[in-house]
Amino acid sequence: MKNTNTKTLTRVALLVAIEVVMKLVGLGSVPMGPLYMSFLTLPIAVGAITMGPAVGALLGGVFGAVSFYDAITGASAMTGALFQVSPLNTFILCVGMRVLMGLCCGLIFKGLQKLDKSRTWSYIVSAMTAPALNTLFFMGYIVLAFYGCDYVQNLVSVKGAANPFMFVVLLVGVQGVAEFLPISSSGHLSIAQNLLNIDTAVPEFFDVLLHLGTLGAVFVAYWQDIKDMIAEFFRGIGDLAHRSTPKPLPPARRLILLIILGTLPLFAVLPIRKAVQGLGDNMVFVGAALIVTGFLLFLCDRVRKGHKTERSATWLDALLVGVGQAVATLPGVSRSGMTITAGCFVGYERRFAVRFSFLLSIPAVLGANILSIKDAVQAGIVGAEVPMYLVGVAVAAVTGYLCIRLLKYIADKGRFGAFAYYCWAVGILTLVLQAVK
Repeated sequence: MKNTNTKTLTRVALLVAIEVVMKLVGLGSVPMGPLYMSFLTLPIAVGAITMGPAVGALLGGVFGAVSFYDAITGASAMTGALFQVSPLNTFILCVGMRVLMGLCCGLIFKGLQKLDKSRTWSYIVSAMTAPALNTLFFMGYIVLAFYGCDYVQNLVSVKGAANPFMFVVLLVGVQGVAEFLPISSSGHLSIAQNLLNIDTAVPEFFDVLLHLGTLGAVFVAYWQDIKDMIAEFFRGIGDLAHRSTPKPLPPARRLILLIILGTLPLFAVLPIRKAVQGLGDNMVFVGAALIVTGFLLFLCDRVRKGHKTERSATWLDALLVGVGQAVATLPGVSRSGMTITAGCFVGYERRFAVRFSFLLSIPAVLGANILSIKDAVQAGIVGAEVPMYLVGVAVAAVTGYLCIRLLKYIADKGRFGAFAYYCWAVGILTLVLQAVK
């Protein structure tokens, strides 16, 4: 065991040394105007593929530290200018995005390896994702955090490349991911607005369409369940007309009733909806809520596996999960995280807990849109922006669907703990940043 650890540490140290040497001798990047084409992603890809996502994240952090040093000293024209605008956002841009890139590269390889029996193309594809993700995350965060600053706007005007579609794809992609993963989309948007000074506001009509896009992802992922429930709904009306009820109730009909019961607690939130939304400006509350979400996800992995499905879940079970959904209207509390955890606590089979969570979101999202659509129409619709809206809906639907598939996989493995650590890290960082603000 000690020999293995020594070998791993030696390999990591060697890759770190390669990164540093490449930077010092000028082989780390090639200048291309204000940007650089970087080769430092190569050792990151090697480490992520051969030693795992954690090593990829570590090597990405080294790359980020070098990049942030260039920003501080002004060695990089772009990051140096952005550092003058916001040191915090520049640190996240240089370090955070590179850590995320290395982590994702390793995770992608682990996922592809299970599909690649020959173990050849998974290495090629994963290696190619490192520079691609580096560009996506780096440029994406520039658009989100710095798009309105004079330096970036000057570049945009000089290049003649003002493209609102890029902003839509990035912002909506982030929102689509955070919407379905158990990390609280509302909490992240509050942090972006209040601590990072990123303008995440979108037109009200666009916001309605985005939620319909994420709702479309649920319909695609669970179409068979939805189709069965629709058919059973009309059969139920026919049974009522004939005053007959099959015993036991068909599973799809029981599922409809469970969803109705799970939705009822949301009505208790309606009278205080504005007050709940206002808590999004309280960063101490949001940070604490993310930490609590992390503890719930941590406990979810450790609760005894249940076996209840729509055939055996009780009405009280559905009501308790619905209470969890109502609590999740608080900024910083994840809706999917809270409902999946509540489902596991009442004894749901893990896959059913995920499935019920997303099916339960359908009336919640539809209800929220109905409440917002009047204001959205009154705010007006700009015809020239409709194509951009459609791109946003498509991106929200695709990213949402991919996240649902990911959660299905995680539910099978029982590993929500990774999201717990993420929520703890973001929650603690939020409290620290608010304290020093």
